Amino acid sequence: CFRNRRKGDWPGMRRAFEIGAMLYRSSHSPLLREFRNIDLHQAEFDPVACTLTLRYTAGDAASLAVESTRPVLWTTDLDREVTPVRRGGLSFLPAAPGNHHIVVQYQK
Repeated sequence: CFRNRRKGDWPGMRRAFEIGAMLYRSSHSPLLREFRNIDLHQAEFDPVACTLTLRYTAGDAASLAVESTRPVLWTTDLDREVTPVRRGGLSFLPAAPGNHHIVVQYQK
């Protein structure tokens, strides 16, 4: 019984996930849902411009999927327009081996 109490010995220490989920729902920020064999260098969401910027290096059999409640207006990779594959409410971003600089513009 004492062991179980020690798992939550700091007040509020288990609230971070719940607060993060609440902030995600209230701000409609994109969420990285699937992340496989990706070396992520930068991930930034600008809530005013509704723009997600990702810089990463993809390895073999890599996969990167983003979920958002906002519709996507356009997506670029290394300044070329790309169309993410939509499947099950997720947008699968380009993940061919190599460097990527993705910009996703969401509707405001």
